[in-house]
Amino acid sequence: MSCKIKIIFWLYTIGMIMFFISCDITVDPISESEPLYSISGPLDLQTSPNYIRVHDITALLNPEETRELDVQLIFTNLSTMESVQLQDSIILFDNIYTHNFVIEKPIEFDTRYKIEIEDRFGLRDSLISVTTKQTTLSKSTDTVSCSQMFLIELSDIDFEAGERLDAEVAVQVSNTWHWTRRTDFYDYNDAENLLTVGWSPNSISRLLWPPPAPGIQCGEFSAQQVRFRFTHIGYVEGEDNSNEIDFSPTSVQQRNVLSRYVEEVMIHIEDDVFNE
Repeated sequence: MSCKIKIIFWLYTIGMIMFFISCDITVDPISESEPLYSISGPLDLQTSPNYIRVHDITALLNPEETRELDVQLIFTNLSTMESVQLQDSIILFDNIYTHNFVIEKPIEFDTRYKIEIEDRFGLRDSLISVTTKQTTLSKSTDTVSCSQMFLIELSDIDFEAGERLDAEVAVQVSNTWHWTRRTDFYDYNDAENLLTVGWSPNSISRLLWPPPAPGIQCGEFSAQQVRFRFTHIGYVEGEDNSNEIDFSPTSVQQRNVLSRYVEEVMIHIEDDVFNE
């Protein structure tokens, strides 16, 4: 075989190999990929409808870049396997367009919800949001003296799974409610998923205005009550939910679709100190 024929043969062989290699390469247009969209917003267990906010994280925060968002959002209750394609509600807020997908049905306690997003290029992402159980609250007493501690017990809180509970207490001074998340007593029983927190009116005052600030006596409160409030927050499976949560309309967070549930009770302060 001449040198010229050998060259033609090898060029033909290499060309055929490249052809078959190119035929073997397939592209799955609906494959899992790195997240390109922020999926956020609270799933409120006490109100309906709810909204999931979606933002293209590659887009600049201006009206032109945020106006269009060509994605589909599927919301599935994994207990009933009922799925619905959510409709986009577009709102101009703080000079940017926000895309808020509407969940018409009430959110249920103790339920896993799957949120799947897919864009027109076939890029897909998903997460599973787990809602909390309905917290049971009990208080040790309805009425306390200024120095008497009251205890609040909260059950069905699974911190190990990733849930959060923000407990706070307030007293009123000069017709303003002053809140603190600091506690005078704190105990969590992980075997029973039971949280106990406690204060006295005097200890709340010390937490709010610690020395050397001038103390405010219990009898100087504007209201003869102490307010206790908690927010119980669910989690996203496989995600770190330990960071501070921002549900504001301008927040852009990667995967933050969390359930929440709020409850509040009052503790009465005895009349004697206010009648002096």
